[in-house]
Amino acid sequence: MAIQFDNANTGVLTLRPAASGSYGLTFPSADGSNGQVLSTGGGGGLSFINVKADVQTYTTAGTTTWTKPTGAQVVYVLLFGGGGGGGSGRARTLGAAADAKGGGGGAGGGRTEAWLLASTLGATVSVTVGSIGLGGSAPGALDTDGNPGGAGGNSLFGSIVARGGGGGGGGTTTTGTAGASGGGMAVTVTSSTLYTGDGGSAAAADLSGSRAGYSAGGGGAGGFLAASNKTLNAGGTGGLGGSVVDSSTSAVGGGGAGGAAGGGGTNGAAAVNDFVGGSGGGGSGSANSNKATPGFGGVPGGGGGGGGAGDGAISASGASGGRGRVCVITFF
Repeated sequence: MAIQFDNANTGVLTLRPAASGSYGLTFPSADGSNGQVLSTGGGGGLSFINVKADVQTYTTAGTTTWTKPTGAQVVYVLLFGGGGGGGSGRARTLGAAADAKGGGGGAGGGRTEAWLLASTLGATVSVTVGSIGLGGSAPGALDTDGNPGGAGGNSLFGSIVARGGGGGGGGTTTTGTAGASGGGMAVTVTSSTLYTGDGGSAAAADLSGSRAGYSAGGGGAGGFLAASNKTLNAGGTGGLGGSVVDSSTSAVGGGGAGGAAGGGGTNGAAAVNDFVGGSGGGGSGSANSNKATPGFGGVPGGGGGGGGAGDGAISASGASGGRGRVCVITFF
């Protein structure tokens, strides 16, 4: 097909197919607004129009129904699973001869995105927003291991799923296991890239939660206590929420700060926009009197911080993760 400008002053573009015949397209006399696209009404005249889209965002944990709008052509779905809860720390007798580890941080919920042809979807689709993973409860007595945090709930659009983050392990004499990160899902007719954020481990040298790509951050682990040592230690920092990078900027949600020795962690930041996950909560420091509270996971999907170990005192509970989210954008 050849492209021929009949006259530079008329705004007429003539398309001549290789076989036979020709037709003309008349461009508008002025540029359109930002985000508009060219459209033809079938008579050869082009005009700038706004892209029509219907946006439905679901933020309440539980199951509901999406109804396909009339005239839908393409549907984009973005899901975040719920964040895992942090584990509680081990409680021990003051100055005991065994280590006491803080609870592991809960993992960030998985992230899944997909582009779907509307013709492949039914008139309605079931939508589930993943619930928060609850923090592990504090042990009821000294010389007792902490309790694990609960896993975050899966978020679904029909059969497409973003899995909830795993709960952090309860603190023991050797470890507070990190929560296993939630998984995204590869989907047909999609250009998805999948990202996860692990919780912090109380056994690691670095107690902080992690982040990757656009996903939710994992929670930081609780502070530990060394054998026959009454020195208190800080909790780990929550993992950063996802980032979006354009030609000049990078927007990142801050992970919750780990609690200082004997102090509480801070909550993870909520997502900086609709396309990225929340940040992980900070773990609380180990304590010998008033137990300190770890930070909650940011919405959506941030992992909860782990509770610090208790020396001669009941240790801190773990913090809950952030709920999931489902966004459905329909183009006409």
